[in-house]
Amino acid sequence: CYLKHQLEALGAKGYPSEANYIFFRLEELEDFVQLMREQGYLIRSCSNYHNLGTDYYRVAVKTRVLNRGLIRAIKEVKKHALLTNSY
Repeated sequence: CYLKHQLEALGAKGYPSEANYIFFRLEELEDFVQLMREQGYLIRSCSNYHNLGTDYYRVAVKTRVLNRGLIRAIKEVKKHALLTNSY
């Protein structure tokens, strides 16, 4: 799946899915869900799932255009996190 491969290229661990969403693990980024919301994308934190940490998420698979936008937004959030944490 395009989205799963793109997430993995960003360092996420994608998991197989038969539903219309991707379940993935991405290194903890402070306020990731909120920052993605500010970018216009809803990411569901899966931290309340049994035995999962705060770095597990779920996102709906949309059209290729929307998925590309999601990947761009994640890149921006990660870039911002790197800049913020480098000081």
